[in-house]
Amino acid sequence: MSASTREARPDEIEDLWPMVRGSHIFGTLEDLVRFHVQGPWRVRVNDRGDAYLIHRWRAHLDFAALKHMWASPRTVPDLVRDARGVAAERGLDRVISPLLPFRSRGPYLEADMESLERIVAFSVGIDRMRFSGGRAHRVDLARADDLGDLVALEVACFEPFWRHGADEIVEAMEQDARVSVVRDEAGVVAASAISALSGSVVTVARLATAPWARRRGMAKALLADARAWAESCGAVGLSLCTQSSNQPARRLYEAVGFQQAAEEYVLLVTRKDARSPRAPDCGYTGSRPA
Repeated sequence: MSASTREARPDEIEDLWPMVRGSHIFGTLEDLVRFHVQGPWRVRVNDRGDAYLIHRWRAHLDFAALKHMWASPRTVPDLVRDARGVAAERGLDRVISPLLPFRSRGPYLEADMESLERIVAFSVGIDRMRFSGGRAHRVDLARADDLGDLVALEVACFEPFWRHGADEIVEAMEQDARVSVVRDEAGVVAASAISALSGSVVTVARLATAPWARRRGMAKALLADARAWAESCGAVGLSLCTQSSNQPARRLYEAVGFQQAAEEYVLLVTRKDARSPRAPDCGYTGSRPA
C-alpha cells in the first residue's frame, strides 16, 4: 500500500477525532471540522491508516507546518516527503515538523529534515500559581479595532519566522481562543496573550509585551487572567512552550509557578536543498530564528 495521502472526506473527520483529541490539538470536534472545511487539503489520510494535519505556518512565509502525524516511525520519512509535495502544490517551499520530543526526531531526520529550534515545555496546576504584589493592570478581551496594535506588537516582539500577521490574529479572535490585552495610558495595546482550552488544560499559545512596556508586570497580569479563565472553564492547569534560549521568558514562567518538563522538544524543517516529489524546490529568502 502507498504512503501517498489524499484529502480526508467530510465523512472521515469524525473517525479521526479520537486520535486528534488524544493529541490535544483541537479542543472540540467542531474545531477539527472547521479546520477541514476552511482548507480540506490540510487533513490528509491514506489507505494504510496513516494521517496528518498540515497548514500554512505564517501567511507572510512560504512554510507549511505539520500539526501532528499519526504513523509508525518507519513510515514517517515517506509521509514527510508526501507533505512536502502537498505543500509545494500550495506554493509552499519547506515543511516544519510537529513539536517532537528530542529523542523522537530520528525518523524526521531520515526525511532530510534538520534542527530548527530547541523548545522547552512548562506546566502548572491552577492552585500552584503564585503572583506577588505589584502594580495592577487591567486585562481586556481584544476588540476588532485592536488588530493594528496587535500586528504592531508582533512586529516589535518576534522575528519574522515566529511572527503572527493579521490573518493569524483574526483567526484566533474568530475561534474559541481567548485573546487578552493590556493597554497603556493612551489606550494602545502594550501586551497580549492568546490562550485556548484543550481538554482539561489551558494552553497559553502567545504572550508578548512591547519592549518599551516590559518589567511593569503586564505579562504577569496576562498570566493571571489566563489562570482565572482556566478556572472558570473547569481546567486543572496551564501549559506553554518557549525557545530553550529564551531565558527571560523562562524566568517569568518559573516565577509564577510553572515547572519545566524534564524532556526537551525540537522543531525540525526540511532542508532547503531537499527535493519535493511533486514540484521543484522554489527557494526561500525569509529569516529563521537565531
